[in-house]
Amino acid sequence: MLVDLVTDFAPRRFAICEEYGDRVDGGVFAWGMAFTDGALLCDDGRASTGRFPNAESALRLFARAGRQLRLIWIDVPSA
Repeated sequence: MLVDLVTDFAPRRFAICEEYGDRVDGGVFAWGMAFTDGALLCDDGRASTGRFPNAESALRLFARAGRQLRLIWIDVPSA
């Protein structure tokens, strides 16, 4: 029963990735976990974190600086 509970309520992992140039290269800008009531984001290689309403809002905020960012979901949504 606990395994099912944990599986049903586990956060979804995601990454915000940055493309460099004309899709020549890229890397992970930040890692995140999405919960039902928000998302947590941790910059890759740095110690800063942030809380957002959802993963998409984090992407929009950081893309405002003109960066070519993409949201990549690591985990498949649970049924």
